Amino acid sequence: MPPNQPDLTDVDRDIVTSVAESGVLTTSQVARMLQVRSSVAGVTLRRLRERGLLTSYPSQADRRLIWQPTTKALGMVPVERLDLCNHVSVQRTQHYVEHQLLLNDVRVAMTEGLRVSSQFFEFWYDPYLPFKRKGLADAYAEYDYNGVRCGVFVNVDRDKEGLSRWIAQAKRYDAQLRAGLRRRLRREDVVVLIVTRSESKLARIRGACQKGSPEMFWLTTFERLHRAGFFGQAWSRPMDSDHRALLHS
Repeated sequence: MPPNQPDLTDVDRDIVTSVAESGVLTTSQVARMLQVRSSVAGVTLRRLRERGLLTSYPSQADRRLIWQPTTKALGMVPVERLDLCNHVSVQRTQHYVEHQLLLNDVRVAMTEGLRVSSQFFEFWYDPYLPFKRKGLADAYAEYDYNGVRCGVFVNVDRDKEGLSRWIAQAKRYDAQLRAGLRRRLRREDVVVLIVTRSESKLARIRGACQKGSPEMFWLTTFERLHRAGFFGQAWSRPMDSDHRALLHS
C-alpha cells in the first residue's frame, strides 16, 4: 500500500484489495472472504467509502449493496493482482454486475473451502484471457490441494443461457483437451466446474457435458455450494446425479 494511506488497518487494506481484485462485491461476500461478521464488514466498508476508496449502490435485482473500487483504490493494489479488463470503466452494465457477483460467490466458496482444509490458494484469473478468447471459462484458478497443483476452469450459468451454449462449450473443452490443454497449463489435474442456479438446469447441462470429455466436468448449484461448501458433497458428474465431494488426483 502507498505511504499516503498510513492509518489504514490490516483489515482495511485486505478489504480494499479484495474489492479491487474482484471488481464488485456485496457486503456478505466481503465478510465471508475475510472471516468477519457482516456488521463489522459493513462498518468498515462505509468508512472506506468516506475515505474515497470505495463506492456503493443497491443491486437492481435484490437491493443488496454492491461495492466497487475507486481509481484511488486501484492505485493502491499492485497491477499484477488486478484483472484490468474488469476496471476499464467505472460504469457497469447490469449484465456484468449480475454475472460477476455469481462468479464471486464461487470464488468466495473456494476461498472458504481452501481455508478450512488448510490448503493453499494460489491465484484466480477473471477471466483467464487466452482461454476467454476461445469462448471457454468465465474464470480460471489454481490452488495446491494435498500437494497437487490443480487447474480449475469456472463457468457460471445465470439460467438465461440456452442448452446449445453448453453443448458448444463442452465441445470446445474437448477440443482444447485433445490439443494438449494439460500440457500447455503444465497441470495434470485440470477440471471444469459449472455452477447453476437450479437443479433442473443442472440436469440439462449434465446431458450437454456428455457431448465432450465428461471426465473433466463437475457440476453444482449455488444453493448446494453454500450449503455443503466447496469441498463438501456438493458436486455431480455428467454420467450420474449422485452428490459427491470434488476430488483431485
